[in-house]
Amino acid sequence: MVRKVKDRFWGIKVCLFLSFITSVIFLLGWVESLENMGLDLRFRLRGPIDPKSDIVIVAIDAVSMKDLGHWPWSRRYHARLIDMLAKAQAKVIGLDLSVIEEEKRDTLSDAAFFTSATRAGNIVYPVFFDLIRTDSGKKEICLKPLPALKETALGLGHIEVEPSLDGILRKINLVRPFEDEGFLSFGLEIVRAARDISLTDLKSPRGNTFIFGPLEIPMDDEGRMLINYCGGQHTVKTFSYIDVLEERIPLSEFTGKIVLVGITAKKISDEFMTPFSDQSNPMPGVEIHANVIRTIIEQDYIRRADRLTIILLIFLAGIALSFLFHRLSPRKSLVVTFLLCLFLGIISVTAFNYDEIWIDIIPFVLLMGTSWAAITLKEVNAANRSLDEEVTRLSEIYRTSGKSLLSQTTEETPRQMIYSLKDFFNLKAVILFLYEERKKEFTAQFTAGIEAGSIIKSRFKLGEGLVGKVAQQKELKTVEGLEQPFDLSEAGTSAFLPLNIKDRCVGVLVLCTQKSGTFSRDNLDFLNIVANRLAQLIEIERTYETLSSPSIGPLNILSSEKTVQKVEALAAIYNSIILDRIMIDNILNDITDGIMVADCLGVITYANPQFKALLNVPDEREKLNIIEIIKEFGFYTKEELLDEFYKVVANNRILSLNLEMEKKNKSYNLSLASFRDKRERTIGLVGVLHDVTYLKEISQAKSEFVATVSHELRTPLTSIRGVVELLLTGMAKGDIYGNKQELLEIALRNTNRLTKLVEDILSLSKIESGKIKMELEETDLVALIQYAVSEMNILAEDNNISIHTSMSQSLPLVLADADRINQVLVNLLSNAIKFSRRGGRITIEAVEEPEWIKVRVVDTGIGIPAEEMSKIFEKFHSPVTTKGTGLGLSICKAIIEEHGGRIWAESRVGKGSTFCFTLPKAVDR
Repeated sequence: MVRKVKDRFWGIKVCLFLSFITSVIFLLGWVESLENMGLDLRFRLRGPIDPKSDIVIVAIDAVSMKDLGHWPWSRRYHARLIDMLAKAQAKVIGLDLSVIEEEKRDTLSDAAFFTSATRAGNIVYPVFFDLIRTDSGKKEICLKPLPALKETALGLGHIEVEPSLDGILRKINLVRPFEDEGFLSFGLEIVRAARDISLTDLKSPRGNTFIFGPLEIPMDDEGRMLINYCGGQHTVKTFSYIDVLEERIPLSEFTGKIVLVGITAKKISDEFMTPFSDQSNPMPGVEIHANVIRTIIEQDYIRRADRLTIILLIFLAGIALSFLFHRLSPRKSLVVTFLLCLFLGIISVTAFNYDEIWIDIIPFVLLMGTSWAAITLKEVNAANRSLDEEVTRLSEIYRTSGKSLLSQTTEETPRQMIYSLKDFFNLKAVILFLYEERKKEFTAQFTAGIEAGSIIKSRFKLGEGLVGKVAQQKELKTVEGLEQPFDLSEAGTSAFLPLNIKDRCVGVLVLCTQKSGTFSRDNLDFLNIVANRLAQLIEIERTYETLSSPSIGPLNILSSEKTVQKVEALAAIYNSIILDRIMIDNILNDITDGIMVADCLGVITYANPQFKALLNVPDEREKLNIIEIIKEFGFYTKEELLDEFYKVVANNRILSLNLEMEKKNKSYNLSLASFRDKRERTIGLVGVLHDVTYLKEISQAKSEFVATVSHELRTPLTSIRGVVELLLTGMAKGDIYGNKQELLEIALRNTNRLTKLVEDILSLSKIESGKIKMELEETDLVALIQYAVSEMNILAEDNNISIHTSMSQSLPLVLADADRINQVLVNLLSNAIKFSRRGGRITIEAVEEPEWIKVRVVDTGIGIPAEEMSKIFEKFHSPVTTKGTGLGLSICKAIIEEHGGRIWAESRVGKGSTFCFTLPKAVDR
């Protein structure tokens, strides 16, 4: 919980920081070019719209130029045009032409133009700004119409425009200050003249709103109006200059309308790129002014949120994203980021199409992208950290398992092997060269018998010198002596052994003998084995170093080099694991016992060939279940197996089952145990199947031998006992006297004891061999217990011990052999009397359970030590403090188990013992 809170708090801090960075980028205008591109896209998606205002353009186009000649024309044509427009009662005439100089070729044309302009009285002229050189530097000047025209003008407006950095004209300055005066834009001046607004109605801006009489024009943060283009070229109604001049256009087309006169012909007009145009189709300036006029008259302004509002929304979005991304995986976060960007784009296009609202989306897209990247990088960083932990653990296991044959530490292993080799062969010197991947050369790393300073600087490229050639050829080489740079000219035979790992040579081991001809073929074969082992240790160490190096960090995240190295190292471990798996498979396949692994439901996931062969399980069967396999033997019901199976899985018990294959006359012992993970959770079962047929045959042969011997002993013992009894009977008549009577009594007691032993051995042997069949019938257990108690009362009274019973007279009948159960009861009562102190108490209880009747024999005797409890039912086991055959409890166990019941004991030393057994109810069978 604490970690989740910390992660969430970290996400909030990161997103707020990114919100701050995004806000700074937005304020600095670094994303303005992208926003402008977004605005252009919105224009294109919206498409052209039909201008509702009455604006008409008279275009000085290519057709007019063809008829009237090259530009500039005589102003007589303009005077004539003005007269026609005045006659048509045009509302305002915007003359987007330069009239700042007098016409030198035809002075009368200026007079005609002045006369027509004065007569019209509704013309707005443009003003221009230019820079000129003076003695003090450059100076800006304002170029106005000729004085005579200026006096009769309805207004003057500046036509200065400033495209964006990408060359597209999107905004216009509504006011252009110059020295002590200012000029409205050409379009705004025409609107003022058309709406008859006085210049005194110009008020100070209110926020980002330009207030001019009834006009409230929204501006951006730089005080410019966004031009809402109604489309590309010719969207505004346009007539050719020559067509109007030659009266091919009805004058009614101009009545009450704003008429703009300007140049549209290529190469001589001032043209600008707009959101609707491309490099081959720019828009003439006169059409730009027409779009400005339309935007103002129709009040179809493009509104854009102020910067403070955008910044506030950026921070709110950052907080929302931190909570959203914290709950989602990186992949889902990426999908959500894409959907949010798509949704934001749809909203922005819809808002622009219907309400001309310009929503800045680039800062939010940038924030979402960077927030997702930051949180994802943290997730990647955390995953890399977890990967590092797991890889480090794996590398430790790999290194430990790889070096299990040696007791040295990692750093000492190569050096120790070098010294051991030197001593083993009594060598003059040993040198180990290792390959450095970064430098692409072999350098001396460890030496023995030679000063390190004389050789440690020696370096060999692949194929260079003896070291490089041996590494390149990957074959052992021997030479006589050793030349420079080794400084071992007195050395005998020198052996160069390549340390190969697959197709790579990781080093070269150089061995120098004291005299020539020291290495035999067997020596060299042995050295090859040592070299292979040393190569493995070096590879393990390098793999460990690669895996142990951290893969997290600001640079490692952005680089794949560490990941590639770790993948290669893990591939080496994977290959090692595969080899180990092959070795384990070979071992398991060669084991004579059957081995199987199953999941927690008993479904076998692995079984070696011996397991399938011993149980006669076909290879083609899929999803084998160990419970079903055991059930096929018919000795256990599924309910019994499941009960034991649950104990193995849940309680970590070991289940041992004896399986008999009657068709093959085979006996097996199956042991099942659970195996667990490091959290002690059971993840599966392992089973070992052992063929015990031979052991059972030996045990059976032994039992038969004991039975035969016992049978042979019983006859002479009976005869001996009869003779002794006869002699003792004669004593009453005085035939035997002296100490002979005592000796005969001892002989009789030992004969009886030996006879009892023989009888017990015969009984147990017959029960185990199945020669005694239990005569199972419905039996009154209460009557059996009462009979056994009456039988043992005399012996109990002799020892001052009382026997009590605790049972219901309405107990159900049991399915039992009455004689054998009586034998069990008498045996248990006899033991209870034997091990109880004088004045003790024995209680026999019988209680009903769902399927069984349980009998308990409780005494107050000396108890049984804990170390004896596991042995009391074994044959010939008897406590050292007592005398007996040690077969009584074994016989009881065999009888009860033949009835299908169970017998067990509970005891506390000094407090007494309790022996329990169960018998099946007759009604349940």
